[in-house]
Amino acid sequence: MNDSELISENERLKKRIERQTTARWAAEELLNSKASELYLLNQNLITAKEADEAASLAKSEFLANMNHELRTPLNAIIGYSDMLIEDFEDNPDVCDDLNRIRNAGKRLLTMISEILDLAKLDAGRVKVDKKPLKFSAFAKQLQARESQLIAPNKNELIIDDQLREIEFHTDHDSLLQILLNLMSNAGKFTENCTVTISARIDNNLSQPIIIEVADTGIGIDLPKTRDLFNPFVQVGSSNARQHAGMRLGLKFAFELRTLIQGSIGVKSELGNGAVFRICLPLVMNTDK
Repeated sequence: MNDSELISENERLKKRIERQTTARWAAEELLNSKASELYLLNQNLITAKEADEAASLAKSEFLANMNHELRTPLNAIIGYSDMLIEDFEDNPDVCDDLNRIRNAGKRLLTMISEILDLAKLDAGRVKVDKKPLKFSAFAKQLQARESQLIAPNKNELIIDDQLREIEFHTDHDSLLQILLNLMSNAGKFTENCTVTISARIDNNLSQPIIIEVADTGIGIDLPKTRDLFNPFVQVGSSNARQHAGMRLGLKFAFELRTLIQGSIGVKSELGNGAVFRICLPLVMNTDK
């Protein structure tokens, strides 16, 4: 190759390198631009997420702080209704109207209490106190609430305690609230039947403490049971819709299970009642 050819080849290579360099710079500039856009987008998403979380926490804090303001006037309405019913016990027409006021007040108080309980849980204001317990203590407390939660629909409460004196470590208040909510739910959808609460231990399971709340009520189609713990999804038949309540009690029970490191499941069949099962560890992990 002579000198002229070498010069020509060098010029060709030089131009080729310049084109490649220019293309690389353009690609890098585009990449940097896209990286900046992605960074800004991520920052906006983070800001929006933090704002959403702050708003959600503020809402939960607000509702949790409304405890006294909402419950006090309703308790006054219910209390004065009770007093007036006693004063007008000889006047059936007046008593009927007063009973409607009292019962409506109680239903509203129940719904408000459920909303406030959920708000307290969302705001992280439900504390856990792990201690050794026996199911017999829960049995007595559940029986004490039979007249309020089970008897109104002429049901009978049966407690089958096979745990006897076996100790397990959990948070008393959280487990009691779960059981009361499940018991209340069973009482609503069962009439002239039984609600059975059973407790046993199965050492073959990772969560060996098993507590079941079973009713012989209207039941629900199996595919719809997955929505039972979502109060914003209507499940069940028109017969189920006539019962009072927003299913917030079930939602609260489902959320509380995480505090005691347990699980909740349900089995049901339309027309054949429902069985809610709680599974718990013998000892709660203190690291959680």
